[in-house]
Amino acid sequence: MRNQSEKREVTQSKQRESSLIPKYLVQLLSKILSDENRPIGIADLMRTAVAIRGEIPVEFVAKRLYVFSKKENSPFFVAEYPAFKLRSVSKLPDFSKVSGGLRYVTNASKVLVSSREYIDVREIVSKIEERRLYKFPTGTPEYWMYVHLSEQKKFFVQKGTLAIGLRQWRQGKVTVESGISGEPPIKRNSALNATISDQVTRNIYEANLESVVIEQLDKIEEGLQLIERQRVCPGIGRIDVLCRDRHGDLVIVELKRFGAKHDSIVDQIGRYMGYVRSYLAKPGQNVRGIILVAKADEKLRHAVAGFPNLELREFDLSIK
Repeated sequence: MRNQSEKREVTQSKQRESSLIPKYLVQLLSKILSDENRPIGIADLMRTAVAIRGEIPVEFVAKRLYVFSKKENSPFFVAEYPAFKLRSVSKLPDFSKVSGGLRYVTNASKVLVSSREYIDVREIVSKIEERRLYKFPTGTPEYWMYVHLSEQKKFFVQKGTLAIGLRQWRQGKVTVESGISGEPPIKRNSALNATISDQVTRNIYEANLESVVIEQLDKIEEGLQLIERQRVCPGIGRIDVLCRDRHGDLVIVELKRFGAKHDSIVDQIGRYMGYVRSYLAKPGQNVRGIILVAKADEKLRHAVAGFPNLELREFDLSIK
């Protein structure tokens, strides 16, 4: 009876997941992406689908596609996330005339006003959560942040877009010539001693670094097992990857993508380790952290050296 119940639950789960996007739409979007042979911005992808088929009677279809693309068994994957910066960082903009997404744009501006660099939409969300500026009423705050910030071109400058690709491209079955960002291809050696055959752009790689790492945890440390990705720590932020090592201890793996600043990473992972030690670890269970960076500077090396339970690892993916 138990096996039958488990099978029924798995079947129902798959049905719920597939109901996010109708089968006919999955087939249509797959064909569009296959014909283009490149990731396409989610808004452009849906406009193309509508132009081919006509109006699609699915509520919040773009958001549903985004959620569906993040599932492991989806034929799609999120190939790129956008980054934003304020047009002016001299003072906070006046958003009094903004009618939609007011809390998103106002809190994003509080994060962006201290930087002249573009900040990934996921990092914007993470910093808002860390500072307890706003409690997002949705499970996909990064999607709605992209939607609302991209609508406010008067205040924000956008780099890249929220793009969708075919998951088979990550398995080396299709050559991906370039991403939406249009950045020139960059050659690098294999990551974590593993061969990655995909031809991807820098932005595609960044968006999927977490997935690549999860698929190769043994390359980071032998016996490392995934517990949860994007673990929410209320009032603190989100742990990229939470693992258990071969001794049963908890390991936090934090990823810093190409171009990301290292100034606050030690403080950030320190807070995560403290949270996990206080709320998740069992008596006698140790907690440690691993920081993965593309290239570590001397300041970061010295900062990490001061913490016995913290390690620093470098990665280098092949981007052709």
